[in-house]
Amino acid sequence: MAGLLRASEEGLKIIDIVRRNFGWNKTEDTWCKAALTSKATLKRFWAQNRIRRETFIDICKVVGINNWEDIIERNDIKQTELLLAAAIADIALDTQTDRTFALPDNIPPVWNWVQRTKEIDILKTLITAPAPPLSKEGLGGVPIAAIALVGLPGIGKTTLISQLIRQLQTENNPFVAVAWQSLEFVKNQAPQFDWFLDSLLSALSSVDTTFPIQNPPSAAPVHSFQKIEKLLKLLKNKPCLIVCDRLETILQFGRAETAGYFSETQSEYAWLFKLLIETTHQSKIIFISRETLAELPPTITREIRLDGLTKNSAVALLTSFNLIGTI
Repeated sequence: MAGLLRASEEGLKIIDIVRRNFGWNKTEDTWCKAALTSKATLKRFWAQNRIRRETFIDICKVVGINNWEDIIERNDIKQTELLLAAAIADIALDTQTDRTFALPDNIPPVWNWVQRTKEIDILKTLITAPAPPLSKEGLGGVPIAAIALVGLPGIGKTTLISQLIRQLQTENNPFVAVAWQSLEFVKNQAPQFDWFLDSLLSALSSVDTTFPIQNPPSAAPVHSFQKIEKLLKLLKNKPCLIVCDRLETILQFGRAETAGYFSETQSEYAWLFKLLIETTHQSKIIFISRETLAELPPTITREIRLDGLTKNSAVALLTSFNLIGTI
């Protein structure tokens, strides 16, 4: 049947080994949620019954098997290739609905990835969910404009968001462009505000080329306010995703009572970020910080605190570095 795949005996053996490494049973709730499927479908997968192609691929990718062709029954491969060719042709004919974005040139690499399936799932839901409907009392209806991912140094915040972006690129998502900007230009110092705006506009220029990022020699300098106005217009017209890493660089430090507040010397950044969050547009912003961002409006900013790895994930990470020991 068109669009259906089943696993081979050898493929199931591979899947079985991988799922044991995660400590999952064959119909694990976390597996079902991440693959957007049901326990009944997972049972059919293990019974080598044919299931929807998209679901089959998701079941494999959730446990880190991107080469899902190695899992399917060999007789089904030719059929899969024909279906894939047809899907590519459909995409070529309908470029208006193609939302695939290019990965930012400066996106950090992901090495030895361990599955933070729950965290990835939560982040995807928050940045792609529509605004909640208004209640009878007129409450609600306010979408989440920004996410603040907070956690200790080295716990994996940047890697998590980098992996999120890479997964979004391969899936159906609402974004046409992604910009990755670090707030640490040199050690513990933020870039010049005007340079930051130029870099941000340049990264998003693929969706709007009408604004000159660099001015002709005879042209007057473009003021920061003009650049911000252009940025807001772009974010309203096109759904973009902006990632701002190392935000703690522009926060106050040294006193507990001011922790999480923007530094007095970084008032331009503080004003820009509040403006971007409080202005209605189609885009989303992800902040990555070691400290809680106390000044961002809590009604439209969702803070997620990243904790350490589970025991199984930590062991898998150490194993990937060929480090073997006992716990």
